[in-house]
Amino acid sequence: MGRLDDFTIEDLHELREQTEGEIPRERVLAAIGRKQGDEISTLAERHGVVEKTIRNWLDRFENEPIEQAPYNQPLPGRLSKLEGDQRKKTV
Repeated sequence: MGRLDDFTIEDLHELREQTEGEIPRERVLAAIGRKQGDEISTLAERHGVVEKTIRNWLDRFENEPIEQAPYNQPLPGRLSKLEGDQRKKTV
């Protein structure tokens, strides 16, 4: 559990309340579960992912600032030519 030693459960609950998006919230909930002593296999089953995914999620809390850990880094690439409303119409 070394990667979560720098954070309290209260820190993680506060982060969960501030986190937007389903997957980022799942990442914070997994960190809370791990901090409470849940096994990786239990967390993987609970969140419907493989154990490697849980490990990757938890690694984020070791390698990134706590505010950024739940979120994906922006992917490189060209900016979209479509605006938000236009993008929704094409889907």
